[in-house]
Amino acid sequence: MTSIHDIKAAIESLSHDEFMQLMHWLHEKDMALWDDQLTRDSNEGKLHFLIKEATEEEKNGTLRKL
Repeated sequence: MTSIHDIKAAIESLSHDEFMQLMHWLHEKDMALWDDQLTRDSNEGKLHFLIKEATEEEKNGTLRKL
């Protein structure tokens, strides 16, 4: 397995275009992980409090439209 030191050294040797491609890939990977976590949290009911808050705000007339 490659060490973090080796990975950092490899990144330092990348051209600008290669570095930008890596940054794009990392961003996409991060967003996919975030989406997966959000889906798991939603499926487990961890986000139901948001629906409850919005319902209460709508009932109280304090819900802001986006």
